[in-house]
Amino acid sequence: MNNNPRLFPCTTHTPHTPRTPQHTHRTQAALQQLLEEPLLTGKIASGNLTMMRQLRFLVLKNLAALLAAEGKDRHMEALGLYSEAAALDGGDLMLWSKLGLLVWRGCMMMGV
Repeated sequence: MNNNPRLFPCTTHTPHTPRTPQHTHRTQAALQQLLEEPLLTGKIASGNLTMMRQLRFLVLKNLAALLAAEGKDRHMEALGLYSEAAALDGGDLMLWSKLGLLVWRGCMMMGV
């Protein structure tokens, strides 16, 4: 893989360096902002509804993964986002796997 910074000007890290909490926070903020965009909320009609729906699905899935990685304090929020993503595309097997794993972890934390 080519890690030339000129090819990827918006990245602040290479794939081999861990993300910092500040980077994660900025990423979460950017994803939250995308979810509020009128095109992704359906408030503005788009010529390509399928693409906007897919983009919303991917944003939900990525934001849920970031929140789930933060630990038990954010699990319920991540579950909600994964559930919303599943409602948009129920055929994504990795999504169901992550959703199931998060539910299982939640049950384990509660001693169920």
